[in-house]
Amino acid sequence: MPVPSFSVMTLAEFTRQPLVRQMAVVLSTGTFVAQRLEPTCAVNLFHLPGCFLVEVYIHTERHRISRVRAFPDTASLAEYAATLYLPDGLAG
Repeated sequence: MPVPSFSVMTLAEFTRQPLVRQMAVVLSTGTFVAQRLEPTCAVNLFHLPGCFLVEVYIHTERHRISRVRAFPDTASLAEYAATLYLPDGLAG
């Protein structure tokens, strides 16, 4: 079954969508950025073309999406800093 194409959504439009549609948008238009681990979840970070970020929380024992969180700025990215690897020359 082909994946439907999605136009660029604003953050407000995205958050009003049901979970199934949010995930379709993330998987068809999002760019994977990073992953971090919490005690019961793997949290995958995606950048969407509407210039916002989306975290997809996947329960590690149930292997199900437990929540999706979208946000407009980079303030929440500090949690990913410890897991990022920058090749020599890119770290500043």
